[in-house]
Amino acid sequence: SRPARPTVQALVMASGPARQIGTVDHGFAVAMQHSSPTEYLHGSQPATVLRRLRGLWQLRRHRCPQDGGRLAVLVNLHYRESRRGQLGLAMLEAAGIEIVEGVCAGGAEDAAAGFLMRIQSGRPLVTVKLATTLDGRIATASGDSQWITGEVSRAQGHGMRARNDAILVGVRTAITDDPSLTCRLPGLGGASPIRVVVDGRLELPLTNALVATAAETPTWLLTRADNDPARRRAYADAGVRLIDIPVNDEGNLDLAAGLQALGELGITRLIVEGGGRIIAGLLRADLIDRLVWFRAPKLIGGDGIPAVAGFGVRDLDGAANFVKVSARPAGDDIVETYVCDR
Repeated sequence: SRPARPTVQALVMASGPARQIGTVDHGFAVAMQHSSPTEYLHGSQPATVLRRLRGLWQLRRHRCPQDGGRLAVLVNLHYRESRRGQLGLAMLEAAGIEIVEGVCAGGAEDAAAGFLMRIQSGRPLVTVKLATTLDGRIATASGDSQWITGEVSRAQGHGMRARNDAILVGVRTAITDDPSLTCRLPGLGGASPIRVVVDGRLELPLTNALVATAAETPTWLLTRADNDPARRRAYADAGVRLIDIPVNDEGNLDLAAGLQALGELGITRLIVEGGGRIIAGLLRADLIDRLVWFRAPKLIGGDGIPAVAGFGVRDLDGAANFVKVSARPAGDDIVETYVCDR
């Protein structure tokens, strides 16, 4: 496994204009390296360094100004309850560095939600992205689905891929659509997420795009340990990583165990793009944290393919409840964001 690492930003400020440097893992170090020592850290004016989201223990790697500058650290999230946070803040306080806690805490907690979910629950934050008609259909009865939503919605969907560590689909979706599941926005190809396919019986063809491009963009399969060894070797030879997952009482892969395995591999944010049975399984296990729903101004009717398969709801008390937090236009479409009402 690898340590969970949320997005980091650093902001170095003085009496002049503020400069923001980097949204990379070592944002603080990047800010310190690219800020002018004369202008910011060793001048007569006080300097403030704002680090977002990551434990402040990294500051031990950097010297504080010794020639009259003052270093203040603004803390978004409260780390005092963790051993790392206690050590980091105690070190800063002992050095006489001013600490201001709770700055923009709500926004920081939202930005760090995947990191916090992995730390607290061992699994990534799960966001389901749906692109449907007004009546919740993803395709006609014949399977025609390109394109239900418009260009603006599709571009925003690609942006979501770039902001997540991994993207997950079921094997039926992977076979039917033969998708690339990459981010195809200009300049963001390198931000494509790890592609994860739920494929208990290793049905995904070796000619599928997700297998054929595994050397370029990683592809992982959540699968069973008892599959044919020769078939497993063929995927491994193609560069696909197999992650063995136990089955549940119904003989299907245990999705909760699958998410825990992804968490152990360092995934903090996971976007799910189908299909309907995978989404239903996640709903049944109460594993969906957010919904981002793109709705096109179209109607298909009851013979169209629904976005979500049945998941055993017999009365309203068993429905999955969500709270709408935003709704905005996306070209001719509407995009709504919901969080799970647990």
